[in-house]
Amino acid sequence: MKTISLNYRFLLPLWGVLAGALLIWLTASAYKNFPVLAKVSEEEFVNEVPKDLPVFEPFKSSGKGVITLWFDSGWKSQYTLALPEIEKRKLKAAVSVVTSYTDYPGFVNWDEIKSLQNKGWEIVSLGKIYKCEWNDLNIDELRDNVYGSKRQFLSHGIITENFASPCGAVDLSLSNMASYYYSSQKIGEEGNNTLPLESVYTLKSRTVNSKTTLAEVEQWINQARGNNQWVILTFNQITEGDEDFSITKEKFSKVLEKVAASGMDIKVPAEIIPSNKAGTNI
Repeated sequence: MKTISLNYRFLLPLWGVLAGALLIWLTASAYKNFPVLAKVSEEEFVNEVPKDLPVFEPFKSSGKGVITLWFDSGWKSQYTLALPEIEKRKLKAAVSVVTSYTDYPGFVNWDEIKSLQNKGWEIVSLGKIYKCEWNDLNIDELRDNVYGSKRQFLSHGIITENFASPCGAVDLSLSNMASYYYSSQKIGEEGNNTLPLESVYTLKSRTVNSKTTLAEVEQWINQARGNNQWVILTFNQITEGDEDFSITKEKFSKVLEKVAASGMDIKVPAEIIPSNKAGTNI
């Protein structure tokens, strides 16, 4: 067996030190880019969060599944056309809102969002901007979009406990950030959710639009009822015509009839998912 020369014996400890230093540097770099939880006081917000917010009671499964009516993007038609139909049947829903859209025509404004919250609807964050690609955002930009929207809602006295992924994007960095500040995340994958939930940050839903038939809606509901699943019915614009990603008021009304006739529990996400992120001190 060959022996190691004196010079190499001298270098071995040096290589060990260098390898250890490299490992420490890589670890430090990784943690440097990891989001840090921030403590936020009420003084940072313009308005105090109202004390008379709707109370979402914890969900107790009846064994026959549960349905959630969920509106994406906060279109004005969801307030003017869908809301009266839902109130007529004494139901409630969730709506995911992009905070930067509140100043645009065609979308709900802050007064309307607060009105929905006061009516028992759940307000869900869809971020500060509607973005489908996340790879080009650094950690600070990502945090500003995900957490910044929560701060904007709070400044208007609106609580957001859950998050919806813009464009339904499935992105690890986005999910990691959402898990810091919200209790769940809805993604774009189609399907029903098993109960008890396998993962609260990959919630699936069923998109209902002009191409969806009432028979399909009934099938999704029956599947959820027969297998004790949670089916989220997601709607976008309520329009007069059969436009893509929209649904007419008449068809929406017929969907609500199917929902009401199902005999299933109709709940918002906060009633199903235990909240540990709500409030200002997060």
